Amino acid sequence: MKCLVFICPVLFMMTRAQTVPPECRRSPTFRSPETTDIMVSCGTEFIELTILLCPLYYDDYNESMLMLNNQSRPECTGTTDLSATPPVIRYTLSISDESVQACDNNIQIIDRIGTGAFSDFSNIQYVTISGMVATFDPTASLITYKPTMTYLYSCTYPLEYFLNNTQLVVAGSELAINQNNGSFLSSLKFNLYKNEFYNESLIIPKTGLPLKTPIYAEVSASSLTDRFNVLLSWCKATVEPYTAATEGYNLFVGCEVEPHTTLGQNGVSDKARFVFQAFRFVQHKNRTVSEFYLHCYSSLCEKDECASKLPNCTGGGPTNRKRREATDSNGATITSPAIIVSTPAFGEAYSRPLVAVIVCLSILALLTVVMGACFIWTVRRKAPLLKHTK
Repeated sequence: MKCLVFICPVLFMMTRAQTVPPECRRSPTFRSPETTDIMVSCGTEFIELTILLCPLYYDDYNESMLMLNNQSRPECTGTTDLSATPPVIRYTLSISDESVQACDNNIQIIDRIGTGAFSDFSNIQYVTISGMVATFDPTASLITYKPTMTYLYSCTYPLEYFLNNTQLVVAGSELAINQNNGSFLSSLKFNLYKNEFYNESLIIPKTGLPLKTPIYAEVSASSLTDRFNVLLSWCKATVEPYTAATEGYNLFVGCEVEPHTTLGQNGVSDKARFVFQAFRFVQHKNRTVSEFYLHCYSSLCEKDECASKLPNCTGGGPTNRKRREATDSNGATITSPAIIVSTPAFGEAYSRPLVAVIVCLSILALLTVVMGACFIWTVRRKAPLLKHTK
């Protein structure tokens, strides 16, 4: 996350022909502009700019003469807050692709060598959103005595993140997302479905899902979808809600996919999909239900670069990224509703139709035995009578 502020002074003379708000006359910020007059917050959904209002009036401007990237659209205009101390102008810019382009912000994709939590990656992509807020001088003359005030802002976001603490006690709907400065995590959703068409959400009963129930998982992005695709590198399940858990079961890691998991589309659109079967951990054998947590490492890749980010599964050469299972302490946490898998106890492993058949066969066998016994008893009873008759 970066911000840059630059103010260009020009020759000026104080000729205040406009009314200065009393809040500014009483404020110590009623002075010449300084480089600290702007604050930039790079959030998960919005870029927020906060600019001091009073220096504008000091240099004979007002809020109507301050423009974002020379755009006058409603979503690109600021809001004056005279109740703040000191008074400010606030700009709230959505980081969705449409809004970024509507306000004429600059978008640049850059590659860097991975550091910190991404130190095992040789090529990490970042997106930089930048622009400027500048004063507009309505003077219709060849010269002016007003200074030009220009504020430059810039936010840089990594396109790599952890989707961790995703609790899957087999079922799941949309994930809740925590605030995290400088990431696009808020644009990601993790949904679970019950069919291959991904149009019916998976509903998990309190008693849990039966073992081997197909679970269709989808990670989708709702922001910047015209530029980026979603790419999943690996997913693993653990009984602990942390990616640093010592033991885990890998659903897939690059080209290695466990037998009951099938990868669908990945890195080709704003949705990544895979399907796996509900299972339980052996250590939960004495429990009525089994819970586990799914941890997926996800990233956004620029459409033209996604193919180079996918693992090479043909054996023609090494992949261009390594697996890393470190937890980024600054990462956001995305958690799904608990996924519960039922663990049948002894005597409960048979289905209802099978139980009915067993009961019917048992009754039939009992009737056969009773009828056989009755037949034998009848024959033995009539035997002496037949001898006496002879």
